[in-house]
Amino acid sequence: MPDQFWELTPAELNLIIEFYIENKKNEKKSGIVTAFYSAYFAKHEKLSSADLQKVLDSIDNPQNEEMSDEAMLEAVKRFVGG
Repeated sequence: MPDQFWELTPAELNLIIEFYIENKKNEKKSGIVTAFYSAYFAKHEKLSSADLQKVLDSIDNPQNEEMSDEAMLEAVKRFVGG
C-alpha cells in the first residue's frame, strides 16, 4: 500500500457520491428504456411514451419506495393486458 493516501475534503467526497448516485440512476433509466422499447415493439398498443416518462420521473423523484401488493398486481395486469 502506498505511503500516502488521497485526502478528500468533505465537498469533494460529496461530489463523488452525487456523481455515483446520478450515474446509477442513469444506468437504471437506460435499462428501463431498453425494456420499454422491447415491450413496445412486442405490444405497441399497450404502452405509450407517457408511461415511460412516468417511470423515469419516479427514479429522479421517488415518492414511495415500496409498492403495495394490490398496486403491484394492477401494474402487472396493465403490463400484460389482463
